[in-house]
Amino acid sequence: MHLSEWMGRYPSDAIGNPPRALLDTPAVRKTLRHMMSPSHYGLVRRTLTLETPVEYIDGFLVVMLREPHNAPGRNAVLLFGEKEEDVLIIIYEAFSGWDDKRCTTCYSTGGAIRDLPDDVKEAILGMHIPRMHDGEKLLPANQWLNDVSTKEVPYKDIH
Repeated sequence: MHLSEWMGRYPSDAIGNPPRALLDTPAVRKTLRHMMSPSHYGLVRRTLTLETPVEYIDGFLVVMLREPHNAPGRNAVLLFGEKEEDVLIIIYEAFSGWDDKRCTTCYSTGGAIRDLPDDVKEAILGMHIPRMHDGEKLLPANQWLNDVSTKEVPYKDIH
């Protein structure tokens, strides 16, 4: 089953044979479990239950998960590239303080947030920064996103 089958669907939709939610497919579950700390894995799996349909933005399948009643304060963006080995996980937890850079954790199989296309960065920022009008660009005023450190986990170490 290819991850693109979830495009336009909710991550919790069970599809395929046997039917599984996106995060329950063996390859995704194994990747997430090995990339993230146990606490962040639990956060993504059990706490961030508010979801939007999966999107495709500039070469990435984008999964957005939020904490109910605290959507801007606690959320995650899971990015799956066109190559199976391109995975980034960005977690934002506002309770860590008011410094957005310190509130953001990034896990990657290779590459950093700064290497992502601008439209993908805009989607990440839009998870916790409200836009004042349609078409507003958030990245120019939020260059801190490019400086978030990345915890790299080589894909070959996962599979």
